[in-house]
Amino acid sequence: MVFHAKINYDSDNCTYPDVPASSSIVFNFIAANGTRLASSVPYVFSPFETNGYGNLVSGFYFSADDAPAWEGSHQIEIIGLPAHFSPVPTPFYKQLITQDYEQSDDQGGALAIEILRLCDVFKIIYPDIALKSTTGTGTVLSAYGEAYFKSALPGLENICPLIFNVQIYTPEQIEVTAYDTSLADTMAGHTEGSDLERGMTRIGDKIGVSGAFIWGIVTFIVAIVLCIITYRKGWGIEPGAGVSIAVVILVAVLIGDFMFNLMMIVSLIAAIGIMYMINLRRA
Repeated sequence: MVFHAKINYDSDNCTYPDVPASSSIVFNFIAANGTRLASSVPYVFSPFETNGYGNLVSGFYFSADDAPAWEGSHQIEIIGLPAHFSPVPTPFYKQLITQDYEQSDDQGGALAIEILRLCDVFKIIYPDIALKSTTGTGTVLSAYGEAYFKSALPGLENICPLIFNVQIYTPEQIEVTAYDTSLADTMAGHTEGSDLERGMTRIGDKIGVSGAFIWGIVTFIVAIVLCIITYRKGWGIEPGAGVSIAVVILVAVLIGDFMFNLMMIVSLIAAIGIMYMINLRRA
């Protein structure tokens, strides 16, 4: 059930109160037998600059099982809460009559027409706020209209979706780059046949280890030396550790071997650990 109401607020300075209408006003739906079936509060739409007072739209939602008798002698009650009014205003009652009920079989279509009519009414009251707009597909709610009516009447987009602007956008397909391991394969053999590779291999052959192991020993020593140098300079071991990381990455890229990469990481951690132990011992 949707209704249009106007909450007048009289003040000496023609301004609306600081307390929003959503905190001071309550709408009640009273059944013909006097039972309160539902309640709602005004929605405060900031662009109106009324703090929820003045002209507004509100409503009640009933499920099919809880809906009151159609065309029943029900009432809408508007009350002001005692915490915010002194004296408390007299409750207002709107007695529903047959003419207040929509007779069309197309309830959603009839509500859409009524909502667009209310947009024209509100345009006169709030001339700077356009609640509807015209598009290539017809008249629909504007951005202001969608924000207001969807909040004041939750679920309205499901009842009359035709008054909401629908935009269809087909995204362009993004060109997919095929990734492979060709660069890794290239870098893995980057030092093959070089003087560095032959030299490390010869040294390794003499002591019965691989050339990659010799690379690891050299890198380990470099990492420790860098940490020692930065520590003795009074810079701490952090700069040396940072440079050591760069050295490890560079050598790992040149060698391109998983086990070597793992060994480099362990070597760097060990070097940093040793320097911390030396530092603590001296402290």
